[in-house]
Amino acid sequence: MAPDGDDDFRPFLRFPQTRQSLERDGDEGALPKDADAVAAHMMTAAAQMGYVIFREA
Repeated sequence: MAPDGDDDFRPFLRFPQTRQSLERDGDEGALPKDADAVAAHMMTAAAQMGYVIFREA
């Protein structure tokens, strides 16, 4: 959880490594050539975080 005004909060702590992995996957043909892998990653991560935050326990 990140309190308001927390300038140190980073929801994607390993993003540089994630970007490298996505680039590698694209280079190896694991992703479509025209895919925006970073955007797809952000959308799925945001959906997961939203589910965790707003689901009913």
